[in-house]
Amino acid sequence: MKGIIFDMDGTLVKENRYWEVARAVAFDLTGKELPFSFIQGCKNKGINSNWRICYEFVKDTVEVPYEKFYNICQKKLEEMNPQNELAIGNDSIMEVLTNLRANFSLFIATSRPRIEALEAVNSTVLSYLFSDKTVFGKEDATSNPIKISLLSLIKAKFPMGKYIVVGDTVSDIQAAKSLGFKSVGLYESLDNKKELESAGADYVIPSIAYLSIRMESE
Repeated sequence: MKGIIFDMDGTLVKENRYWEVARAVAFDLTGKELPFSFIQGCKNKGINSNWRICYEFVKDTVEVPYEKFYNICQKKLEEMNPQNELAIGNDSIMEVLTNLRANFSLFIATSRPRIEALEAVNSTVLSYLFSDKTVFGKEDATSNPIKISLLSLIKAKFPMGKYIVVGDTVSDIQAAKSLGFKSVGLYESLDNKKELESAGADYVIPSIAYLSIRMESE
């Protein structure tokens, strides 16, 4: 048995769509733009939820419980994403992942909160390939760095002979290497081919569309 563990944002899901929604909600509630510097500052503090970061921005201006705010964001997401276009490639991603599933068990490991990860899966074509048993989010991690903890958890729960990690950031590659996993870096979304190569990715390819070719030759 072999397993492929996918990052979510920028790998399977268009993260920019979530930020479009978060910025729209922030502006609707405060009349102010949600700046990138604020987003990055929250990420540096370990806050990786799009909705939570947006809430941190608006909470001092608008008194609204987080649960209600969360529902506002989800409704806005549905309004701005009527065709379920969150998944990168949509139909093409289905073909690639379906082919891979013939030879690999597929998992998702993301520092996004688990409930948000599952909603992203269930609102796209990804629901045909992943379930609550194969999606692991921030709350599943027992230590930092989160990604290493999640990869270790998947390895413990699903013992297999080989694991491959697919992601678009240097931290994905570093996490894979720390556990002796093979790694595939995707550079299209962040234009970071050189960084992924320097991090030691076993393969560096533009997008997930190239995975079937690479994996068949592995």
